[in-house]
Amino acid sequence: MSSADDACAEDCEKERSSSGDGNDRQLRFRRARFEIASGRRNARRLLRACVPDRATWRERRWARRDPEEVAAEAQRMGLLARGKRKASKDGDEEEAK
Repeated sequence: MSSADDACAEDCEKERSSSGDGNDRQLRFRRARFEIASGRRNARRLLRACVPDRATWRERRWARRDPEEVAAEAQRMGLLARGKRKASKDGDEEEAK
């Protein structure tokens, strides 16, 4: 999994050393953008693990869509589990109906 620290570390350090404290706001926004992008990449990776069928991804053209849209459609199709989990008598979790 990637993180914003991995993606931003080198670029942010260069900016921080060359600009002093004057560009702190810009660096915070840049870091926030990296965190959002990193979260989207990780969400897409998780979706690909949950729905590994490449034909489904091609047919639905999910590769070009936002992870939120893909997750919603996959859930409507029944490809992703939905519902709360409850603890069973022996301590394991099971799907609530």
